[in-house]
Amino acid sequence: MERATRDLTSAQFSRLALRVDALEPAVRFYVAIGFIVTRREQSVVTLANPAGHGAEIVLHCDPRTPKEVRYVIVPDVAGLYKARQRLNITFIQPPLATLSGMMAVIRDPSGHEMHLIDRSGGAKSDDGRAEMAAAVAVRDLSGAGPLFGGVEATPKSRPDDLVTAYLAAGRSADDLPYTPDFENFFSHYAAGQPKTLTRQLAWKQLLNLRKTGKLPRITGKPGSQPKVSAEERAELTALLGDTKGKRDRLPYSPDFDRLLLRYNSGTGRRLSPYQFWRLVALVSK
Repeated sequence: MERATRDLTSAQFSRLALRVDALEPAVRFYVAIGFIVTRREQSVVTLANPAGHGAEIVLHCDPRTPKEVRYVIVPDVAGLYKARQRLNITFIQPPLATLSGMMAVIRDPSGHEMHLIDRSGGAKSDDGRAEMAAAVAVRDLSGAGPLFGGVEATPKSRPDDLVTAYLAAGRSADDLPYTPDFENFFSHYAAGQPKTLTRQLAWKQLLNLRKTGKLPRITGKPGSQPKVSAEERAELTALLGDTKGKRDRLPYSPDFDRLLLRYNSGTGRRLSPYQFWRLVALVSK
């Protein structure tokens, strides 16, 4: 049996995100049938099934997200994509890299959609694109932090290393997020840094350096912006709300991931993170 076939048969149903009419009655229902609340936020509650080998249900009331989203962990998303014709699997979103691995969206013969996720560590997608896709909805499957409570110091900014890595990337800061050039920047800057350095922190440090006027100017034509209708642009403006004037804080944050998911779900578009970032930059001017 080839690996792609094994990947399907060894799939693990890990998380089910459900949009409910009212949060507390739904929580009481799932607790009554044996689920345990493991995390509670203002509008999101995560419950675990003690008998379900780590399976979780995430309840939320956000009307801008799909009513139901299934997440399935498989060993190799890209491998399944390569074998899609032989296995007769319909992909409605090809593999894209997230912070924890590859993600794709498939549809079963009855029309049910599910998100496939693996733990490959953000490999490039099969068609060569290196744009980073949104992490999975309602937080990444890996959770909010480490399993154990040790706290590591936040890496401090290294201005000289930031400038060197930025020049090596060769792309202006406004056009940098979610591109292969950002990955080049991050790999240069992260070399020798603590493992707690994240893309979000590196981006913030880069912006702070620019505010001081110490970031060299890189000129170049930015990438093309996706074409959108007036209605789609208005929907994004409404979706951004108060974050419209704070767009530079969005890249590589959970807020960006949620906004991208909501926008694509609401409009039926399949914008990549880079395309969405360019669109956010356009409407935030």
